[in-house]
This record gives sequence, C-alpha cells and structure tokens, in this order.
Amino acid sequence: MLPIKNKYQKALKFILIFIALILCLLTLERYQILNHFLFLPSDNAYDAVIQAALLEHWFHVFVAHDSWSDVHYYYPYRDTIAQTDAYFLVGMAYWPFRALNFNPFISAELAGLLIKSIGFLSFYFLCRKIFKFEFYWALLGAVIFTLSNNMTIHSSRLELDTVALAPLLSLLIWNSVCALKQDKPYYFCIWGLLAGLLLGGWCMTCFYMAWFFLFFSLAFSLVFLLMLFAMPKTQFRKTKFTLQNIFLEHWGLIIFIVVCALVFLSPFVFTFYPKTLETGVRSYAEISHSLTISGIFEVGDNNLLHALFNHFFYPSDRPLLPTDLHYREYYDTGLPLLLLLFFLAGCIKVLCCKKQLKLLSITAITTLITWPLILNFEGHSAWFFVYSFIPGAQALRVIEAYQIFLAFPVIIIAIYFLSNLFNNPIFKSKNLKFLLLISISAYLILEELNHPYLLLDRKTELLRDQLPLQPPKICQAFYVSGWKDQGKMSTMTGCSSASYAHNVTAIMLAQETHIPTVNGIASFNLPGWNFANPNRPDYDTRILAYAKRFHITKGLCRLDLNTKQWSIAKNFTLS
Repeated sequence: MLPIKNKYQKALKFILIFIALILCLLTLERYQILNHFLFLPSDNAYDAVIQAALLEHWFHVFVAHDSWSDVHYYYPYRDTIAQTDAYFLVGMAYWPFRALNFNPFISAELAGLLIKSIGFLSFYFLCRKIFKFEFYWALLGAVIFTLSNNMTIHSSRLELDTVALAPLLSLLIWNSVCALKQDKPYYFCIWGLLAGLLLGGWCMTCFYMAWFFLFFSLAFSLVFLLMLFAMPKTQFRKTKFTLQNIFLEHWGLIIFIVVCALVFLSPFVFTFYPKTLETGVRSYAEISHSLTISGIFEVGDNNLLHALFNHFFYPSDRPLLPTDLHYREYYDTGLPLLLLLFFLAGCIKVLCCKKQLKLLSITAITTLITWPLILNFEGHSAWFFVYSFIPGAQALRVIEAYQIFLAFPVIIIAIYFLSNLFNNPIFKSKNLKFLLLISISAYLILEELNHPYLLLDRKTELLRDQLPLQPPKICQAFYVSGWKDQGKMSTMTGCSSASYAHNVTAIMLAQETHIPTVNGIASFNLPGWNFANPNRPDYDTRILAYAKRFHITKGLCRLDLNTKQWSIAKNFTLS
C-alpha cells in the first residue's frame, strides 16, 4: 500500500487535473455561456448544419439501425457518407447527448467538448509516461494543447478538433511498442488492436487529421532510420541486433496486428475510394498554397492578444480587399510567437544532445522538415512532391490545416525546453522562479485565447428545419425550393449562398423525415448535380430532368421551404 502522504499527493494531482480540465472547457465555452448558447461556433450557418445533419445520421444509425453508409442525400447515389468527412467518432460522442434529448446543435457542441476532454487527458498522460515531464509541465502542456488557438478558432469544424486524438493514438502505439520490447505479447495485442481500431475510426471521422498523423508518422520513421544508420558502428550493430531479435521472435503477432489494422481501415477504404473514382480527386491547381512564411505566425484577428496589439498599434478603418490575407479561410492557422520561440529553443537543445535516437530529437527533426513542405515561396511549394508521391495527398485541399496538427509536437518540444530551463541552477531564488513560472505560463495561455466565429443562430436554424406538415405517404424522395432572399442568409457570397442554403436544409430535413433527397452539397458534388440557383425559373425543370435521367419516376415530392407545403411530381410536372 502507498504511504498516506503519497495517497494524498496522488489524490491532489487528480483533483488539479480535473479542475484544469473544467477551467479549459469553461474558457472554450465562455462566449457561448454568456449568450446562453443562442449563438454557436460556425464560420457560416451552412457548415454547422451539414455537420449536425451528419451527426444526426450517426444517431439514427446507433438508435434505429439505419444504413451507416447512406446519408439520405444525393439520391439515388449510394454510400454518400463518403462525400465529405464522415464524423464517425464525433457521432459516437454526440449520441449520448442526443439520447438525452438535447437538440442537434447543442449535442454537437457538447460532443466537441468531450473530444477535447479526451485530448486534454491523453496529452497529459503522454507527457508523463513517454516524455517523463514533471506534473506541472505535463498539465501546462495539456492546457495549452486544449486551448490551442489554431484549433479552437476553427472549433465550428468538429472534424478538425479530432486532432485531440493524436496524443491518444500516440500513447496506444507507444504502449504496444513497449509491450513488444518487454516481451509481453498479450499486452502488445491489446494496445496494437486498440491503436488500429482508433486509426480506422479516425479515418472515418476526419481524413485530414488522420492523414496528417500518418504523414508525420511516416516522416518520423524515416528520420528514425536515418539516425539509426548515422550511429557509431558498435551502437548501430547493437540496436540493429535488438530490433532483428524482436521482429524474428514476434513476427507473427506483428503481421496479425497489421492485418487487423487494415481490416479496421477497410470500411473507410471501400467506401471512400470508389467515390474518388466517381467524383475525382483534387488537381494540384486546386490545392490552397496560401501559407507564406508569415503564415507561420499568423494567429488571426480573432486572437485576443493579436487583436489588442492591432488595436493600439495598427488602428485602421480600411475595408479588407479580396487580395488581403484575411480573406482566406485558413489564414489563421499559425502558432503564437512565444510558443514558437520556446519550440525553436527546444529544438536547439534536443539536437545538441549527444544521446542518439532520443525521442524528442526525432520529434523535433520531423517537425522541422515537414513544416516547410506546406510553405509557398513565390508561387512554388515543395508540397508538389508530397502530392505526387504520397497516397491520399490528392484528396487534400487546405494544406494549411497541417499547422493545426503541428501544434501537437510544437507544444511538446516547447514544454520540454521550459521544464529544463526552470531546472537550471541560475534560478536560485525560489520567489523569482515562481514569479517567472506563473508569468510565462499565464502568457502562453493568454496568447492561445480567441473569439470564435459565432455565426450560427441556433433558434433561427431550428425553426428553418421544422416541418409542421409531414410529407405525403407516397413520397419516396424529395427536393426543396429555394429560400426567399437566399443570398442574404449567410456571410458567404451570393454565389455560394445560391448553392448552399436550400441544399443544406434539404440534407437536415432528410435526416428528420428519413426520406432521401436528391439535393445535396459537399466537398465533391456528384455527376449530374445541377441544383444551384433554386430561385431561377428553370430550377424545377433541372430537378425533373435529373429525376428522369435516374429513373425516379414515382414518389418524387417537392417541399416549398418558405411555406412548408408539399407537392407531388406526376408525369414530371408538379401538382
């Protein structure tokens, strides 16, 4: 049994972890709490509704056993879950809140907090177990990671928030490797299977973040091998001999875990890969290369310290021009300056260390060599080689989002530097040390705070999605009219609103009615899609031509979004 003093210390640490987590969540939700959750994170009203519709789909899958791969839009196309990120793990987090009868938008908000809580705890335990940080530094790292500016400023996109799963997957992989080294095959299987299961679920949730993790892991492995071969001959032979022994002794189990991981990935591959053949992938010209070197530091005007600095030093009423950086959706994925300085100092420290194959050294080198790949130098980017040779890169467009993932290793290296800095004998005065510690920690946290995009009016959106009249029983599929004044419903341009507003509402209504809609909008629209500009006179004609082409000859209904009245298409005319 532990001594009583140790028991109290352990209990106190758990209490402090819990308090820090609650404070983080309250900080993240402070604006939503103040507005009584009437306005929720969204960069526009449409993305949040599409997200809620996909989460509603998973709720129906878990509760009513609906088909998991069909989301009732783009009818009669199948496997429409693959039209965009699938949100599977977020859907699992969403299900209990929806089961408690919270509305879809509140449930989505709470699901995001649950995902962030997992990220907080796994980051803390990763710092303690793998990197052996002291309690305070591991806790500070978990707080900064959870509040990370480039993650929370885009908190409306819950799929990007799943970067919080990176430390958890890293922990599972580390535990499986350690179990193998310690000749514990049973634990190797458990940790390996859990890692494979999480990776498969992550790919079915957000391909971007899962791919970034795999991309970083690939580069990490290459750096490891290069450092291995750079060892002195005696050390190289010893390490090589150890690795060979482990593989030869456990090759069957290793192959078993790899095969299981591929099985867990198979739903993603067999659903999404055919869609790439159906809709195509991104051309290299479509990929956003907006990240210049200054973009590394660009935390966005919604960052509180950045906004305060601009208010005092660069006051200006000049309207933004289309050429301004701020017009780009992901211009604000950079990292705060002080955190970056500590990261660079940490890189210098770990790279000057004489010990070979140190985990922090490999992490630092991997970060430093992969980060420049997303930069744009006078119209040229090394991402061309990633796009050309790394599988899956052709599906990505917003490569600036890689910086959201890089916050994970950057914070680890920065915290390592700080922990070593404060252990330096130069800090003889405990009072000075404590004052500096609190001041630096407070500033690191403050520079992560921001004002999220609160553009979703929850009550208004719920009213839009209400159906006072149920569809006629004859309806086997439906389409919707346009909204009156559709171009004024969002901050998006009129062109985008003409494509999004009615299609997004149709996606949500399809979940409510369990009747498929021919409407839809996603990252990749399917062949035959021509459903923009619904208030033009030829809109119904275009819909009916689509229905005739796909042999939807019976049971097609039309819903007028403004009056909520249903009508039935007969002989390709409306009655």
